[in-house]
Amino acid sequence: MRPPSRRFPPFVSNRGRHALTVVLLYACFSALWILLSDRAVDWLLADDLQHRLMAHTLKGWLFVAVTSILLYFALLQPLSSQPDGEVLAGVSTGTPRQRLVPWLAILALGGTIVALSWINITERYEERRTVAGHQLHAIGAAKAEQIAAWHQERWNNALAVQISVELAQQWLMWAREGLPQTRQALQARLRRIALAGQFNRVELIDAEGRGINDPQHPELSSDPALLDAVRATLAAGTVQRFGPHLDHQGRPRLYFLAPVALGHERPVVAVLDYDPPATFHPALATWPLPQETGEAVLFRQEGDRIEYLSDLKRLPNAALRFTLSVNESQLPTARVMRGDAAPGTLVEGLDYAGVPVYAVVLPVGDTGWWLLVKQDRSELMFDAVQGGLNIALSGILALFALGVAVYLYVQRQQLRQSARFIGDLQAIRQQLSASESRYRQLAENGSDVVWLLDLATHRFVYVSPSVQQQLGYSPEEMHSKDLADILTPESLAQVQSTLPPRLKAFLRGDINARSQIDQLEQIHRDGHRIPIEVVTTFVTDATGRPIQLQGVTRDITARRQAEATILQLSQATEQSPAGVILTDVQGRIEYVNAAFEHMSGYAREEVIGHNPRLLQSGKTPPEVYAAMWRSLRAGETWHGEIVNRHKNGREYTQAVTIAPVRDPSGTVTHYLAAQLDITAQRHAEDMAHQLSWFDLLTGLPNRRHLLRELAETLSADRRGHRLSALLLLNIDRFKTLNDALGHAAGDRLLQRLAERLASLMRPGLLLAHLGADEFALLIRANDGDEDKLSQEALHLAETVHKSMQQPFVLPDQRQINMTLSIGVTVLPHHYSDTPSEVLRRADTALQRAKQGGGRQTAFFDAAMGQAVGQRFAIEQDLRRGIAAGELRLYLQPQAEASGRIVSAEALVRWKHPDNGLVPPGVFIPVAEESGLIDQIGLWVLREVCQHLGGSAPGRAALAHRRQHQPAPISPAPLRRRTAGAAGIHRRSARGPDPGNHRERGGGGHR
Repeated sequence: MRPPSRRFPPFVSNRGRHALTVVLLYACFSALWILLSDRAVDWLLADDLQHRLMAHTLKGWLFVAVTSILLYFALLQPLSSQPDGEVLAGVSTGTPRQRLVPWLAILALGGTIVALSWINITERYEERRTVAGHQLHAIGAAKAEQIAAWHQERWNNALAVQISVELAQQWLMWAREGLPQTRQALQARLRRIALAGQFNRVELIDAEGRGINDPQHPELSSDPALLDAVRATLAAGTVQRFGPHLDHQGRPRLYFLAPVALGHERPVVAVLDYDPPATFHPALATWPLPQETGEAVLFRQEGDRIEYLSDLKRLPNAALRFTLSVNESQLPTARVMRGDAAPGTLVEGLDYAGVPVYAVVLPVGDTGWWLLVKQDRSELMFDAVQGGLNIALSGILALFALGVAVYLYVQRQQLRQSARFIGDLQAIRQQLSASESRYRQLAENGSDVVWLLDLATHRFVYVSPSVQQQLGYSPEEMHSKDLADILTPESLAQVQSTLPPRLKAFLRGDINARSQIDQLEQIHRDGHRIPIEVVTTFVTDATGRPIQLQGVTRDITARRQAEATILQLSQATEQSPAGVILTDVQGRIEYVNAAFEHMSGYAREEVIGHNPRLLQSGKTPPEVYAAMWRSLRAGETWHGEIVNRHKNGREYTQAVTIAPVRDPSGTVTHYLAAQLDITAQRHAEDMAHQLSWFDLLTGLPNRRHLLRELAETLSADRRGHRLSALLLLNIDRFKTLNDALGHAAGDRLLQRLAERLASLMRPGLLLAHLGADEFALLIRANDGDEDKLSQEALHLAETVHKSMQQPFVLPDQRQINMTLSIGVTVLPHHYSDTPSEVLRRADTALQRAKQGGGRQTAFFDAAMGQAVGQRFAIEQDLRRGIAAGELRLYLQPQAEASGRIVSAEALVRWKHPDNGLVPPGVFIPVAEESGLIDQIGLWVLREVCQHLGGSAPGRAALAHRRQHQPAPISPAPLRRRTAGAAGIHRRSARGPDPGNHRERGGGGHR
């Protein structure tokens, strides 16, 4: 064993140095482990406390395992048992720059330890501050949501009171009659409203301060401020909130004011009195975490003052009595109100008591109130300070260990200098022998031709055996040839023109001229040309003068063919109308063609190296991308559609095909995407869908759309045993409006009506425009209660009628009042219901509503359906009966008091082949509605004239008329008759023959 070096302290022997090295390495590893592993665990599991604690435990056991293994290998071969040559093998002091590298590494390590310690302390502090911000924001958001929901509930109660028809009727009845029992009923109703809404009491107060109060409490109208708020509420006509404020007795009060009976002779305001506790709301009284200084405070801004609406932890009895200026520079609430800090962000400052705090200020819904949640900064940052001290101590320990390691490193460097030349000559000799052997093996066995050319004689000194395969000559034959024997004339001229200038440049000291790559052509022994790539290098003598030219020749015939093929493919890709993208397996773009640039608006240099996601518009569903990556990872081709965004912001739809590109071994190396812009095609399809299923004038679903929805609703209702309802709406006297205003104004009126009806829509309703002035409302997916559904349909119809009370304003500022008739039917009526049958029933109910004079709502019932069916059957039989001659004419004489017959009344009857004689009251109304009354009237006139012309009195009467030129007879009056009789008076001195009162059959003899 060699004696220890005197350059080391006496206690540091070989064994001692080795032990000290192991200890210092252990100390450095331990310090870095503590710094880096704690940071990594806190970063990876920042939001999961349970898993973070488990990770810290596992981290400790892992540290024990790793250090144990390292100690085992460090102690397995002690430093003292190894020769210096083995210890220092491969380690050289090198150049001054190389010797500087270890010191730079040591300096970087020390800086890293200091930087990591500082970063860990800073990040721990910032992390705790961020956690505090999230914690305060979450608490504030939850409490603000509770208070806003509580306020909205009170507000909704006030709205319910405002729209209560029964309360308004009771109040007006009491205002008109003043009966005690009416007052008692009103008081009882007000107590129920207060109990249901958890109000202290509810009173009715009019503008003069009179009304109905709860006899158990003093009247609220004694408060002048409240009376002013009542008058303001009546003027506004909407629900108002008054307070919170201190009343004349110094108690905090909060009122919700709801106008009642507006538009009547004595409107009134319902005052809903809420008695807030000292904390104003239960959500402000508790703190969800075990922290002593946490506090939630409700406040509002009044002018340039901040008024606290709830009690303060450090200032009791402060609600509605304590205010601070908005100009307080360090007050968190003032900073938010001034706009120096955004609502919902973490604000650092001094609270109302001057204590440093972290706070978050949030608005409470639309109440106009604000919520402050805060906690003392010292309590929040306690853990961060403690952790920072621990990290600082670990950093100091690591720096100490690094200092000792530097000392040992200096000593080891001195040892290296004494042993750095051992074995160098032998190693160099072995390297030269190995290099020569490798070079000869490469030259003899390679496919490329290696050669040496003497620059003086221009003859080959050496040629590798592969020349036989490349040129057809043996190496021995090549020794007698020069460049002119194997190169084409063009290639020889190229070499002769470039070699002399290259030699001169190399002699001048141009290092770049030593080697050169050229592409030439050589001639095979059989005469065909071979394209080659030649790498030439000057070989110099001891003086640096070039004496030989070393070359490596490679046949590039296959490469030229591949390049030609690639060029063709590249040209085809560049000229393709489809956009082409080539990416690597990480999705980075390596190539795009011109069509892609035109399609996306991005130049090629703007996208190379980027991911294609820069084209994403956000309109493509995530599951499309998930399916795409599943196919590509499985090595399959994917086809689909993607919505991308142009560089100018325009969105366009593409049909995309993405295929994996594999190398010869089958490994996926790239992805190739082909894109086609199908925006115009999709736009045309959308337009076709819009034209097919929606009305062009109003944009609403059309009749076809409604029929499809009815079919789906009928199918779903049958399966789920549910009921739906269809409302058919028709404008009263729309033809008159259309004729008076013109078709353009009529179309505008229909659009205004569609907009107003659309504003009434809610989930579960479908609004459709069936054409002209007819609209439909479908109520879907009810629970099967027909009474409840009928009430819902009636309520919707009444809502529609009420919405028509406001006039429609046309572009020329004309105001048009309009009413609707509504027919309602419930579906399914029976199991075999069809959409057309449902529409027919709704139309039947609509006609009943229109017969009521307009602005009516009618429900379809079974009797109505039977009546419609019966009238339809009568109409069909009547059409057939007129053509078949089943009508009968009766002439009933009309006589004076003296008994002289002066005229005759023509009566028409219908003799049905199956039902016998049908009375006029049955078929005449059907004839009038269907337009058959004109045919019946003409038939009566024709039959009467034929009868009168066939009798003697008739002939005399007709002759008499010819002398007086009577006016032509028109059947128009017959259309307006409802009794089924037409009077034909014969103005003759003699009168008709009583025998002419007989039955005349249609088509009978004269």
